[in-house]
Amino acid sequence: MQRGYRESDILRRLSISKLMLTVYLAGFNVFTTGIEELKEAPALFLPSNRRGHGTNLWANARIAGVGALGDTAYAVHYVRPGIGKILLSDELATFTRNISPLRAASQAFIFCGDSYGELLSELEREEDPDMGRLVSYGGACLRICSPVTIQGRCSCVSWAGQATGRN
Repeated sequence: MQRGYRESDILRRLSISKLMLTVYLAGFNVFTTGIEELKEAPALFLPSNRRGHGTNLWANARIAGVGALGDTAYAVHYVRPGIGKILLSDELATFTRNISPLRAASQAFIFCGDSYGELLSELEREEDPDMGRLVSYGGACLRICSPVTIQGRCSCVSWAGQATGRN
């Protein structure tokens, strides 16, 4: 089987295409070729577009897209059940290094997926203490937890299953 047709590669490409189409339908420019173009918001940069073009500054980061609105830069992660673990310190370092031309005052991660159920199934997955520096997406979310807005209500989600609401 050719490398480009592995199931994991196909799923990643489908996830990125769903993200791209959703953002495009929301009025964002998705035809960017570099981070600098995010200064003309709204726009989304897809790091996967830079793979195979010389030096890959995004290395093995799992960031599906990068956006900027106002003074905030966003790393978008497309999460699906069974996606595996991430090296959070490397994700944060890669994101921070590569968005430096934006001079963003703040940074945020956006976790998205095919459905709330699928997204939560991965975010609620138990952490395996023997994985060293690798963490699940739920573990990453706990480490960088910020308020989450769903249907106009702001909630900070505790992954033990409780949510504290703030309007």
